[in-house]
Amino acid sequence: MVDRSRKENGNVSYDHFKKLGVGNEYEIIEHWADDDALQAHKDSASYKEFWRGINHYVKTEPTVTVLDH
Repeated sequence: MVDRSRKENGNVSYDHFKKLGVGNEYEIIEHWADDDALQAHKDSASYKEFWRGINHYVKTEPTVTVLDH
């Protein structure tokens, strides 16, 4: 997911981290050029494939924080 997302149009940065000191929690920190680029990412096949692949591991609704660019 990281490599594919980094190659998408409008991607400024995209990183995946395991949270320190916390069991199986991860953070994805991504920066998109604008709202259209973010929406195109969410509409991409790789995004949908990623969520299908991890959906059975996710125990709670992910927290998403969107910051102004």
